[in-house]
Amino acid sequence: MKKILPLLFLILFACKKDDPDTDNDGINDDCDDCPELVGTSAYNGCPAYTLSVNVNPAEAGKAVPSSGTYKHGTTIDVAAVANGEYVFDNWTGDASGNSSTIKVTMNSNKNMTANFVKEKYTLTLDKIGEGNVAKEIIQAGSPEKSDHNSGTIIQLTATASEGWEFIEWKGDITGSTNPSQITMDSNKTVLAVFEKFQCALEPVFSSEKIRNVIKTSSNEYILRTENEVYKSSSISGPFSSSGISFSPSVSRGDIHGYLLGETKNGAILVSTKDNGIYRYENNQWSTSGLSGYGTSGNDFLLLPSDRVIVAKQGFSRAMYYSDDDGKNWTQGSGSGGEDWRHLVRTTDGNLYIGAGQGIIKSTNNGESWEKINTTLTIDLKYYDNKIYVILQDNSSSGYSIFELNESDNSLNLFSDLPTDNYDASGYQGFYIIHNDVIVIWSKTERKYYCKSYLTPDANWKEVEVSSEITGDHIGYNIIDDQLYVINSNTIFRF
Repeated sequence: MKKILPLLFLILFACKKDDPDTDNDGINDDCDDCPELVGTSAYNGCPAYTLSVNVNPAEAGKAVPSSGTYKHGTTIDVAAVANGEYVFDNWTGDASGNSSTIKVTMNSNKNMTANFVKEKYTLTLDKIGEGNVAKEIIQAGSPEKSDHNSGTIIQLTATASEGWEFIEWKGDITGSTNPSQITMDSNKTVLAVFEKFQCALEPVFSSEKIRNVIKTSSNEYILRTENEVYKSSSISGPFSSSGISFSPSVSRGDIHGYLLGETKNGAILVSTKDNGIYRYENNQWSTSGLSGYGTSGNDFLLLPSDRVIVAKQGFSRAMYYSDDDGKNWTQGSGSGGEDWRHLVRTTDGNLYIGAGQGIIKSTNNGESWEKINTTLTIDLKYYDNKIYVILQDNSSSGYSIFELNESDNSLNLFSDLPTDNYDASGYQGFYIIHNDVIVIWSKTERKYYCKSYLTPDANWKEVEVSSEITGDHIGYNIIDDQLYVINSNTIFRF
């Protein structure tokens, strides 16, 4: 108790009633930390000031502290802290400068703003080959020279020069999608690769009266000539008729038609000129229905359900389907009376085929067909989830390639054709699209032409071939993702 009494004495008698009060705030100068300023007892006679810190834009970050009440003369460290895509720019209001942390002396009320800006990143574009890359701002900012605000989405479109094609993106965009988008969340570098567009045919096998070639599920190559059927372990031969020689006696002394294909159970189907379809199974040939003139080779389709669809020309011309591995056939309703050719199936399971009378479509796996177009059609192909058809029009060649819209059956012009004498008699088709290349046969000039699928407005380029093409064009086949061009005396690899 003796030690506490002196302390109480100091507290009770430190401020005497007769001490002066210069600022008249009711606190004598001896007890007033701010004798010249009107204050409050809560701050020992000093004024209290408020701090208010705003953030611009509001989502860009925060200030620490952002508000508070402080005694006169207090010095505070105020920090501007940026969020992910922003950087601190400067202070405005009762503070200035561009340092993110400042000292503020509270000698009055303070109202200040921490200003932030989007991070700026550089997009560097380069290329290999001949072409250009167009840049379009899609979202969140605009370019400032070569710099872009963080979060900016930019669409890049590569356009090849004449005779070149766009191949791929490298760097911070990869793949071949064109156009492609990139989000600027750091400095980016993108390389567009262009290659000189070249088309060439390389002969891999020569014979006489070639009609078709397929690869079976047992990895054998089956070759069809006008008069015989052969097999080999390689597409370049040698081919032998041993064990598969076509033995049935047929009208007109040959089998003339085209090889059709392989069924789910491994039976090989071939067509004959007058005697319908024959099947090769268990080392034996047998008839398989659809007798009478004409059944073309490219119009064979094996559905996921194992149903086989074929188009028969000539006698009893119509679309037919079989659910027993090609042994018995049923005619699809609505398909009679026309030599339908060039059958395609879409990813939605719809079937399309064309002829002189137009195009018919089936939505139930070939059981019934409806006509959707009446324009003379000489070929159909399905590529990139789109249907492309060659139709008669008023162009210089008389025909053009159109895209067929599945939803409403409308047609949009896709590409012109080289001037030629086209007709609807091509059993195997005049053109094909594969690996972003369009290849077409010129019947008049006896040449193949090509162009990039990605640049349909480009000029057609003559396909290079090591020797003169002397035979007739038969068709195309894709085996193991490799395109083969079939000529009556040569099989070419494209």
